[in-house]
Amino acid sequence: MDSQQSFYHTSFVCNDLFGATDRYRLFREKILPQLMKLRPQLEKLYCENNGRPAIDPVLLCGVTLPQFMEKVSDRRAAEQTAYHLGWKSALELELAYQGFHPTVLDYFRDRLEENQASRVIFDGIIDLLIDQGLDQARGQAAHR
Repeated sequence: MDSQQSFYHTSFVCNDLFGATDRYRLFREKILPQLMKLRPQLEKLYCENNGRPAIDPVLLCGVTLPQFMEKVSDRRAAEQTAYHLGWKSALELELAYQGFHPTVLDYFRDRLEENQASRVIFDGIIDLLIDQGLDQARGQAAHR
């Protein structure tokens, strides 16, 4: 945990709330750092000088994973990001983070598809599974 973070940050509040094997803690500790490594690839999908600032593409990438795992709609995923302590903790968000409109997730997926970058998330997660030695369940398919 970053000692400079606010008392109102989820990592401070949730440090003892989610145990070592909790899915939200594992996401924050194992998957989120891998997604951060994808930032340069994801940022290339956005124009710096065009309109209002984009929602962090790493955050959107991060939201799509628990959304898929928990099989929830875009609306529900946006609500979880704003109101669910586990999701906020997994995504390293401030407690006061108010979220985004659900259509942002649809636009994000469209942007990935338009730029033929749909595999960015998938490949990043496969690399993580291989690095962590968690790819045995998929056999050779996980090795591309």
